[in-house]
Amino acid sequence: MKAFAPFALGLFLFCLAFQLENAVAQTGKVAPTLAKAGLADAIAGGKKWKPDARLIQVEGRVTGDTGTTLGWRYGFYSPAAKSCAVIYVHAGQSHVTEAPGENCESAELKEFMDSDQALKLARSNGITASQVTMAAHIAPTPQGERAMWTVMDEGGVKSGNVILDIDAQSSAVLNKITQH
Repeated sequence: MKAFAPFALGLFLFCLAFQLENAVAQTGKVAPTLAKAGLADAIAGGKKWKPDARLIQVEGRVTGDTGTTLGWRYGFYSPAAKSCAVIYVHAGQSHVTEAPGENCESAELKEFMDSDQALKLARSNGITASQVTMAAHIAPTPQGERAMWTVMDEGGVKSGNVILDIDAQSSAVLNKITQH
């Protein structure tokens, strides 16, 4: 359950950032990006929020097959503050939404494939919806804690939606669930 906490935090704060993403989309001036494209800006925003902040999650909603979106949400945890924040990055700018509590404590997310690679694997393993929710996070595996992409048709809650867990380093599909 602890490994699921960062992912749940992202989904909870997704609604907060979604309004900002819609406002950016309406301007039509920002091109969609891959998850790693905003990583440097997110890390800078995380360190500005708390100097000891560590990246624990990357989350976004993509449409189509490119693995890009207008803005990614990057989850951070500060061990000193025992607090979490989501850094929303778009157009080289970042916005912080803080969420207190240790429930999102996680190992640092370091090495992981980019969102286009994860989506390509997901498409070849049952993800068919045009709109897909993706989250990179740390999760337990038989080899120990590893970076993983969780990829879901839409939000993963409707009957027939597929939810995949993909090892973000080896590309192995670790889990596949079809909602009933």
